[in-house]
Amino acid sequence: MKSLLRSRKVLLAVLGVVQTLVLHYLDLPTEVWASINALLLAVIGGIAIEDAATKKAGQTPGGGA
Repeated sequence: MKSLLRSRKVLLAVLGVVQTLVLHYLDLPTEVWASINALLLAVIGGIAIEDAATKKAGQTPGGGA
């Protein structure tokens, strides 16, 4: 559970949910918060690719050896 809470991907996903709720509550246009969600999704995907490459190279994702 501790590693899940420290995961960059999970934290960004939680940020996406929170910002969606807040921006929807503030009645901002859907295009604004949908665009932010798309950017967060791209960042999460990039981190996942980076973690997979690190794992394939035999290292621990997150910088540890």
